[in-house]
Amino acid sequence: MPLQLRASKWTAPPSRREFTLLLCAFTIFIISYNLNSSLNIIGLAPGASLKKLGLGSDPGLDPDGRRPESFRDDAENLIFGDWDWVEGQVAGVPAGSQKEKATVQRQKQFHHIPPNVNSQKVEWAEKHPRSVLVKHTPGYTIIDSLMLFNGTLYIVTDQQGRWPSLDSISAMVPFEEDQYKNDLKFISREDAIRLIPPLAGRIDGVTFLSLDELENQDSHTVISLWRTYSSLDTEITPDGATTLNFPSRIAYPRVPYFTDPQPERHGDGSDELILRTRSEPGLPHSLQKSLLPSTGIMYHHDWSDLHESEVPYVLERVVIADYHAATRASSQDKLPYWSAPFKDLEGSKNWWEPLRSALLRVIHVVEKSDEVVVTYVSRQDVESGPTLKPEDHNVLVNELEKLARDTKCTVQIVSHSAPWQEKLSAMLRSTVVLGVYGDHLFESIYMRRASRSTVVEFWPAGTFARDVELPATSTGLNYIAWWSDKKHSDSSLPPIIRPADASTFRQSVLIDARAIIQSVREVISSR
Repeated sequence: MPLQLRASKWTAPPSRREFTLLLCAFTIFIISYNLNSSLNIIGLAPGASLKKLGLGSDPGLDPDGRRPESFRDDAENLIFGDWDWVEGQVAGVPAGSQKEKATVQRQKQFHHIPPNVNSQKVEWAEKHPRSVLVKHTPGYTIIDSLMLFNGTLYIVTDQQGRWPSLDSISAMVPFEEDQYKNDLKFISREDAIRLIPPLAGRIDGVTFLSLDELENQDSHTVISLWRTYSSLDTEITPDGATTLNFPSRIAYPRVPYFTDPQPERHGDGSDELILRTRSEPGLPHSLQKSLLPSTGIMYHHDWSDLHESEVPYVLERVVIADYHAATRASSQDKLPYWSAPFKDLEGSKNWWEPLRSALLRVIHVVEKSDEVVVTYVSRQDVESGPTLKPEDHNVLVNELEKLARDTKCTVQIVSHSAPWQEKLSAMLRSTVVLGVYGDHLFESIYMRRASRSTVVEFWPAGTFARDVELPATSTGLNYIAWWSDKKHSDSSLPPIIRPADASTFRQSVLIDARAIIQSVREVISSR
């Protein structure tokens, strides 16, 4: 009988054995595809478990949430930082402040929400927005809800007696090119409702307002404005974390955009390529943008646009600086005009760190805790002003070179007229900064913070001023003044006796270079 072939059963339903095999294969696939999650569910570290099984090289994460140090790359350090962490400590919060609330507060500056289209107007019916005095010292004031209308800044209050005098806020010297007076006035809420239209534009955020002419603007302007503003957060951390939002704008109502007069237009196209000189109120434009990249700048014509609109504006928060009001108050104690916020307003020693940290990232300077850098800021190339005698300068340079050989420290010699990128790169790394007296040493506030960080300033015998010492010590730096071979430290500074104006002649300052470098040796050997 011939062999009969049976039909295949491939179309038949799966047997129990086949169904079990399919279910097992599918389960293994799901677990394998989501292996990290699967291992986490049963309480195993995925990377460590795979490594033990020889199935992978993922090292897993440290308890602080980062990969082990040997597996970190530049991208991870940039995003998460390369800080040290101790178990049980809240990262980025100083000792004694290890609370969840503190961590959230330090991050507020990153969550500022600007107004939307519908919230850019302020409307009132019976109660006009009231101005609030936040901080004040002569020449420097913080006000909430300041009103701007038709060339006048209005402080809206029914309690004028609780406010400082207007003269101590702003002297308001007339500006010849401005058809508006830029007056500052008190106004009651009742009069404000009667005189000011009930619908105003809202200028949100923080406005730094410098009411001075161009000739009275210098490198201290923005820095003293920031020092005033920083008094609102007395717990700024050493790495610059703060509850403060960066200013939305800096306004210079009395500074024109260009320093040269408006050129005549001929109509033939020849004037289209005329290069004009921009005003530079204080800090170089590029440095100001590096420190405050999201902060806009308003000049005279921008401010006039607000007046000409004939619409009232409510400035949410204003930090005001006025040279004339500050000078009037500071002249009695012989301090510089910008000194008031440094000596009168409370603040953290880390008040400058938010901006210094921003500059560190822009210039790409890497701080090394064990690095010792001594920087000499030279003024030997000047035709007028203070400078060292040539022979003293040469001895100082030779002694610095010897110091570098003996102690293995780094010595930098930087010209006071070098581009700001070069000067501040040197300052950011410096442990000790030394040089003849002058505003060029004001940049020492960018120095690295450490217990031995010191500013050394050379003075003509019998003279002294606190123009460099005051901001330096306010940030925790040490300060030493030298009269030739006589040393004055923080606790034994001489009385203020300003040197004669040397702007029209070359003034030689005598120093004992060897004595100075010996004191520098003592500074860098201390801990």
